[in-house]
Order: sequence, then structure tokens, then C-alpha cells
Amino acid sequence: MTRFVAFRIRIFLFVLCVSLSSLSAFGQAPPNDSCQSVIDISLGTGGFSIGTFQSDSINIDSATIQVGEYFHSSLVSSGNDKKSIWYRFYIPARRGVNIELKQNANAIATKDVGFTTYLSNQCLPSGSDATNAKLTTLNQFGSSFHPAWIQVGI
Repeated sequence: MTRFVAFRIRIFLFVLCVSLSSLSAFGQAPPNDSCQSVIDISLGTGGFSIGTFQSDSINIDSATIQVGEYFHSSLVSSGNDKKSIWYRFYIPARRGVNIELKQNANAIATKDVGFTTYLSNQCLPSGSDATNAKLTTLNQFGSSFHPAWIQVGI
């Protein structure tokens, strides 16, 4: 059984929850609106490449949340539990990981985004899956780093 890391950010770049109530809710949902339609971020060479890897920008104006979706308490208290999009990456060896959430411009307020990283082999991961990932949940733009990422391949 293969394990994967799904990280969720709440904004336009990763898996993000955005509390932008002034934005229109019309339009098509993003392609990675649910855990089942996650977008893979390829790390190249079977996950052994080293470098900076980034996702495409995603407009999440029409993003939703799923029934049973876990939101870290810091995201709930900051109001960043209204929308989410999903990404996944695979790392087959032990190494450091830094996940950074940023935007191309300044259209989104710093406190209107956040992300949670999970180490799980199933969709709709739980709070313990977030703890297992060993990367701090953020409720704003910024980065989360772990110097000795655990091996996630079997």
C-alpha cells in the first residue's frame, strides 16, 4: 500500500481556505475542489528530485468544502474554513521539506488563507494525520518546515 502526503491550503495556490465573503460564488469549481480530485505535484525522478516545486495558480472563488473535511482549530478560529482545494506530493526518502504559501500579487489579505499538511493513505484525512505530517498548520501566508521529513514510501 502506498502512502501519500496531501496538503491542503486555503487560497489560490495550494489547498487553501479563503474567507473572502465579498467574492462572487458564481462559476465553475476548481479542478481540485475535493480530496478525490487532488492535483499531484510531481517532484520529478520518482520523488527523488531536489529543488523548488510549485503548483499552478488556482482561482478558488467557487471552491467548496466536503462533508467531514477536517480543519485545524487555528484555521477555524481565523475563519479560514469556508473553502478548500487539494494537492498531493510523494517523497520516497527521508529529507527536509519546506512548504510555502504565497501569491503572485497582493489581492488576498494575509489572514484570509492558510494550509494544513497531512500524512495519510486516504482521502479526508483527520487531525491525527495532520499531526503525523510534522509540518505546522498556518492560518496566513508563510511557510512550514520540517528538517528530517519521514519516509512516506513503502
